[in-house]
Amino acid sequence: MKKIIHLTVFLAVVGALSAGVLSYVNDLTAPIIEAQKLAAVKESLEVLYPGANFSELSTEADETGLVSAAYKAEGKGYIYSVQVVGYNSSTPIDFMMSIDNDGTISGYVVLTQQETNGIGSRVADDEFKNTVVGKGINDSISTLSGATVSSTAVVKGINAAKALFGAQAGVSVDTPSDPVVTTPVYTLSDDYSGNSATVVSVDGNTYTVTSTGFPGNSANEYAIVVENGAIVSVTNTVFGDTAGIGNPAVSEDALSSYVGATLTSEVDAVSGSTFTSKSVFAALQAALKNAAGESTDADTDTGASTDNTTVEGDSYTATAFGFGGDVTVTVVLNGSDIVDVKVVGDKETSGIGTNAIDKLPAAIVAADSADVDVVSGATITSTAILEAVQEILDQAQ
Repeated sequence: MKKIIHLTVFLAVVGALSAGVLSYVNDLTAPIIEAQKLAAVKESLEVLYPGANFSELSTEADETGLVSAAYKAEGKGYIYSVQVVGYNSSTPIDFMMSIDNDGTISGYVVLTQQETNGIGSRVADDEFKNTVVGKGINDSISTLSGATVSSTAVVKGINAAKALFGAQAGVSVDTPSDPVVTTPVYTLSDDYSGNSATVVSVDGNTYTVTSTGFPGNSANEYAIVVENGAIVSVTNTVFGDTAGIGNPAVSEDALSSYVGATLTSEVDAVSGSTFTSKSVFAALQAALKNAAGESTDADTDTGASTDNTTVEGDSYTATAFGFGGDVTVTVVLNGSDIVDVKVVGDKETSGIGTNAIDKLPAAIVAADSADVDVVSGATITSTAILEAVQEILDQAQ
């Protein structure tokens, strides 16, 4: 019995000594390990706060899971390493941002990204950086028109970092959980001739109208009631667009938003369903014009090309918002090969945006892809062209 007691006491003493030794060793090594971790990222941290003394902070207060690391720059501010998933789901967008002690975003650097060149990749360009740096923690940050998926992901990451800053700096942060999405402005008086809207029958105040959405798909059909020059109701009676993509644009909620619209009304395209949204706009326009006694004959000239050269293949047209207005792109595909590209953007700046209109078509055909460099000095127009081409290629597949 005494041996058992002695053994128990011995083991307890050994255990206490071991715990003490381990604690002592941990106290010695923890600062070394932390210093080594900081040394590995110090080069990146000093891009944002040159010459500062850094310490790593916990990210447990980040409820989103988007902030992968946090650091304090003594006497200057905070740095957050953020990882989000944009359009390219296989490769995250990694970026770092700094927030000064006064709550001003002072730095934004994208470390890695593999988003679509000239579209989602714009989140790494000065165009987007300049909309982030200088903002306060309570200011909203807008997404990039034409790169909504990528920029929305990044803005959500920025908002997560701002919220964590609030918790760590002990200040109140009133930032929206969702980004402010910038979208092109459309009106029912715009040119939708490419959608070939046709009033097929009129029964009292009800107009049955067909119009195409994505090129190559069957026409959509709508029953539209018009009274006193305004839309009373819209119903999609036949859906001919791509299932799972165009459907949101003809949902009951989406169509009910057009009640009361007139030819001068502004209308919103449903995100991700631009082609079908324009099919709706074209149908509404045709019904309103018919009710007003105006001609609604479909204009077969889309205005996408003034070149009469005939190229063999299937022609597709898409529109994206450029610097001054809509930029219309017509792509001719022979199988999966891009054999011709025509661009029209009457509202783009002469000598700037028009350079992109002149130069990009040949580059796109040569690359057989929308993955080409933007034209220097004409980034916005270039991006609109590439966005339209990519939208065509994605849906044509």
